Amino acid sequence: MQRILIDGGSSVNIIQLKTLKRMNIPESEITTKSLILVGFSGEAKATCIKLPTPWGVVKINSDQQEAKEEKEVKEVPLNPNDPEVKVLIGTNIPEDIEEKLISFLKSRVSTFAWKHEDMTGISSDVITHKLGIDRNIKPVHQKRRKFAPEKNLIIQEEVEKLLKAKMIREVKFPKWLANVVVVQKKNGKWRVCVDYTDLNKACPKDPFPLPHIDSMVDATAGHEILTFMDASAGFQQIQMEPSDQEDTAFMMPTGIYCYTAMPFGLKNAGATYQRLVNMMFKKKLGTLWKCILMIWWSNRR
Repeated sequence: MQRILIDGGSSVNIIQLKTLKRMNIPESEITTKSLILVGFSGEAKATCIKLPTPWGVVKINSDQQEAKEEKEVKEVPLNPNDPEVKVLIGTNIPEDIEEKLISFLKSRVSTFAWKHEDMTGISSDVITHKLGIDRNIKPVHQKRRKFAPEKNLIIQEEVEKLLKAKMIREVKFPKWLANVVVVQKKNGKWRVCVDYTDLNKACPKDPFPLPHIDSMVDATAGHEILTFMDASAGFQQIQMEPSDQEDTAFMMPTGIYCYTAMPFGLKNAGATYQRLVNMMFKKKLGTLWKCILMIWWSNRR
């Protein structure tokens, strides 16, 4: 692995008080911190506070965007010759730490891939994703779905991006054929997926064990800092087994394509990805790394 994309994930994780009590953590250990909670799109449809008063409970509605005094993150360019090479960092970082962080990121700028075509992927000599289709099951050609013109444009943009990154290719006379599905994400953007429902029914379940969240949480005990890093398009760094590529075929108004890289939506994609993670960090699992990537330190140094 030479380059990775980092998905920063959520800025805050929230649990209910009753969950905290079930973990046998006393309320006296809860510390107070003042901060602004920001949604996926940086705004709230409706913010409401219920305030008890001598005259009863009063509801106060507000607009989160208007209530915010400043942005929680700021944009930092890392390459003056390429405006697309930039990262977001927090605005409340101490000045001395911020300087060290920016200097570190600039010195490691070549470590990260800034677009999909920059990612070289995992060699097929290391691992590939195999479907293991039961050939006694009759292949299914799904009936073509129609989309509104604006969604067709979204789908076509995704196909062009994947073609440029060489993650898909055109195919003729596929045995299996699926439709694409366009789903709106919470941040208002669109995600293009493939409906592999029929194909998954013909594939056996891969029993490779996935990590237990309880053991990962227990392993963080006694450490001051916990960091999560989510590799963007991690699944698509794994190549499809060449003999299985055409079975991932999906239809588009402009043609029929199949994946050369492992797509989301396949039955055993998670197991294949976890198998790769265990191979990569075999000597570190349980000591420093947990499931790409959860990192902790005993102190802030």
